[in-house]
Amino acid sequence: MSTNLRTMNGMALLERCHNTWAQCDTMYLHYRNTIGMEERVPIIAAEVVDTEEGQKLILWVEMPNANRGHVYIQTDDDFDDDDED
Repeated sequence: MSTNLRTMNGMALLERCHNTWAQCDTMYLHYRNTIGMEERVPIIAAEVVDTEEGQKLILWVEMPNANRGHVYIQTDDDFDDDDED
């Protein structure tokens, strides 16, 4: 599953992901579920794309079986995002 986030400095997050993965550790996306509880899922890939509106961060995440399907992820940074299967 992937999610798209607008970001002011996607390259900094991408660098954090790469550094974490280089140490054989897991990078997580923290988000609030539909009832407002914080959850986290492993980020398995990331890419930064420049758009007319600014940088867009594309994250591929591993969702548990119970959460598969269309999921709306709202981050603490209040980024607008679109999730795709």
